Amino acid sequence: MVEEHLNPLVGAGCPHVRQEMLLVLRIPVLCTAKLPRDRPSMRDIITMLGEAKTRRQTARAATPSAEAAPSPQPPLPSPPPRWRW
Repeated sequence: MVEEHLNPLVGAGCPHVRQEMLLVLRIPVLCTAKLPRDRPSMRDIITMLGEAKTRRQTARAATPSAEAAPSPQPPLPSPPPRWRW
Protein backbone atom coordinates (compact mmCIF):
# COMPACT_ATOMS: atom_id res chain seq x y z
CA MET A 1 0.00 0.00 0.00
CA VAL A 2 2.70 2.51 0.97
CA GLU A 3 5.15 1.32 -1.70
CA GLU A 4 2.91 2.41 -4.57
CA HIS A 5 3.11 6.04 -3.42
CA LEU A 6 6.90 6.23 -3.25
CA ASN A 7 9.02 7.62 -6.04
CA PRO A 8 10.90 4.57 -7.43
CA LEU A 9 14.13 6.61 -7.56
CA VAL A 10 14.11 7.31 -3.82
CA GLY A 11 16.52 4.94 -2.17
CA ALA A 12 17.28 3.19 -5.46
CA GLY A 13 21.02 3.34 -4.82
CA CYS A 14 20.76 2.19 -1.22
CA PRO A 15 18.24 -0.51 -0.35
CA HIS A 16 18.63 0.23 3.37
CA VAL A 17 17.27 3.74 2.89
CA ARG A 18 14.21 2.52 1.01
CA GLN A 19 13.58 -0.27 3.52
CA GLU A 20 13.73 2.13 6.44
CA MET A 21 11.40 4.56 4.67
CA LEU A 22 8.83 1.83 4.11
CA LEU A 23 9.01 0.69 7.71
CA VAL A 24 8.58 4.20 9.05
CA LEU A 25 5.83 5.17 6.58
CA ARG A 26 3.67 2.26 7.71
CA ILE A 27 3.44 3.70 11.22
CA PRO A 28 1.17 6.65 10.26
CA VAL A 29 -1.19 4.15 8.67
CA LEU A 30 -1.64 2.58 12.10
CA CYS A 31 -2.06 6.01 13.67
CA THR A 32 -5.01 6.84 11.42
CA ALA A 33 -7.17 3.89 12.47
CA LYS A 34 -10.80 4.90 12.70
CA LEU A 35 -11.23 3.79 16.31
CA PRO A 36 -8.90 5.39 18.86
CA ARG A 37 -8.44 2.07 20.68
CA ASP A 38 -6.99 0.63 17.46
CA ARG A 39 -4.28 3.31 17.29
CA PRO A 40 -0.85 2.72 18.80
CA SER A 41 0.25 4.69 21.83
CA MET A 42 3.28 6.95 21.65
CA ARG A 43 5.19 4.29 23.60
CA ASP A 44 4.29 1.74 20.90
CA ILE A 45 5.38 4.13 18.16
CA ILE A 46 8.73 4.73 19.85
CA THR A 47 9.22 0.95 20.04
CA MET A 48 8.41 0.50 16.33
CA LEU A 49 10.74 3.34 15.32
CA GLY A 50 13.50 1.86 17.46
CA GLU A 51 13.06 -1.52 15.77
CA ALA A 52 13.23 0.11 12.33
CA LYS A 53 16.50 1.81 13.29
CA THR A 54 17.93 -1.44 14.70
CA ARG A 55 17.08 -3.27 11.47
CA ARG A 56 18.82 -0.57 9.45
CA GLN A 57 21.97 -0.75 11.54
CA THR A 58 21.98 -4.56 11.37
CA ALA A 59 21.42 -4.57 7.60
CA ARG A 60 24.11 -1.95 7.06
CA ALA A 61 26.64 -4.00 9.04
CA ALA A 62 25.76 -7.21 7.18
CA THR A 63 25.94 -5.72 3.66
CA PRO A 64 29.46 -5.04 2.38
CA SER A 65 28.34 -2.70 -0.41
CA ALA A 66 25.42 -0.47 -1.37
CA GLU A 67 24.87 -2.55 -4.48
CA ALA A 68 23.19 -5.39 -2.64
CA ALA A 69 19.79 -6.32 -4.03
CA PRO A 70 16.89 -4.89 -2.06
CA SER A 71 14.42 -7.31 -0.56
CA PRO A 72 11.06 -7.38 -2.36
CA GLN A 73 9.11 -6.60 0.82
CA PRO A 74 10.92 -5.19 3.84
CA PRO A 75 10.23 -6.88 7.15
CA LEU A 76 7.87 -4.98 9.38
CA PRO A 77 8.80 -3.87 12.83
CA SER A 78 7.13 -6.13 15.36
CA PRO A 79 4.03 -4.32 16.54
CA PRO A 80 3.03 -4.63 20.16
CA PRO A 81 0.73 -7.64 20.74
CA ARG A 82 -2.50 -5.68 20.42
CA TRP A 83 -1.59 -4.11 17.06
CA ARG A 84 -1.82 -5.84 13.73
CA TRP A 85 -0.27 -4.53 10.54
